[in-house]
Amino acid sequence: MGLKKRTQDDAAPADSEQRQSSRDLGGLLAALIEGEPSARRRAARDLGSQPAAAPAMLARLTEEPDHSVRDTLFSSLTQIGTAGVVSGLLPLLSGEDAELRNGAVEALKSLAADSVTATEALLRDPDPDLRLLAIEIARGHDPHHVSGWMGRLLPAEDHVNVIAMALDLLAELGTASDLALLEQLQRRWGDDPFLSFVLDDTVKQLLGEGAR
Repeated sequence: MGLKKRTQDDAAPADSEQRQSSRDLGGLLAALIEGEPSARRRAARDLGSQPAAAPAMLARLTEEPDHSVRDTLFSSLTQIGTAGVVSGLLPLLSGEDAELRNGAVEALKSLAADSVTATEALLRDPDPDLRLLAIEIARGHDPHHVSGWMGRLLPAEDHVNVIAMALDLLAELGTASDLALLEQLQRRWGDDPFLSFVLDDTVKQLLGEGAR
């Protein structure tokens, strides 16, 4: 019997299966570490619908050299948005790579519902740099969370930069109920020209906004 020549229609199912296989979880994870940046970026984008890929994506962040692929990884991890993703992002805040730190901060701001506990812990961290990052992350949270957090942080805080950034946050998200806290801080820091100025400005902004 002669061999039947394979037609284009005969080849289509096999080709379709091969393409589908390359876009499944295993194929996407392989593409994430191989090939050109454009292929890695497409894989990172498509993995946003694969929660099981989160650990591999988090691990890839520290290895990925391309900025656009990193951005896509952060975007997809935010799309997945689980407590596990939050836990995996936290170590990046202590790293030396400023791009990864900033990306983690923005992702954690977007994951406010999952990062409440983590943000509270960071605000209590002995490292003032981490407290500063925590205040930036808090900008993504509900204003009532912010008032409570700053009410616990500021009375005991003695790092000038942390205090100034916390006051800037209150000026943006605080309410008239925070005025009593500011009066307490004015009694403590009234002799400091810089903090006294920042405090006065924060009070003016809250009074201008009125009770919310």
